[in-house]
Amino acid sequence: MICNYPISSTKFVSYHAKFSYYLHISAKDVFGPPSAFLGSFKLSGTGFIFANGSQSLVSDSINWEVNTIGFGSTFNTPYDGFGTNGVEPWGTIASIAPNAHWIWTGPGGTVGEAYFTTMISSIPEPQTYAMFLAGLGLLGFIARRRINN
Repeated sequence: MICNYPISSTKFVSYHAKFSYYLHISAKDVFGPPSAFLGSFKLSGTGFIFANGSQSLVSDSINWEVNTIGFGSTFNTPYDGFGTNGVEPWGTIASIAPNAHWIWTGPGGTVGEAYFTTMISSIPEPQTYAMFLAGLGLLGFIARRRINN
């Protein structure tokens, strides 16, 4: 799909606990560099979080990775030296959070496609924590028993 900003999209996807997922964005600038990305995202429901540990995420160089080869290849930290939503010459996009950063493949940009990705992780269920703590307690008991013998 070739398009100019702004694009707003809502997708409903069912996730399954105990799995990690990835949100992939493909950016292509057909007129030359840079292939850039600016966005804000929200997860509804409970049980999953973005790479930043919350259910909302904006484009930034901390929680996103980028490459120019394709999904499944090695990713790098994106460049975000061009500012946040509202910076000229692009102006403000009302549907995107004001603290979202324009991110690119590098200072000079890229001709062609850039691939951005971030992780969506499941939040462990309470019984998982209980089992973990019980296991630690058992290991502590065994270690103390060995020391006493």
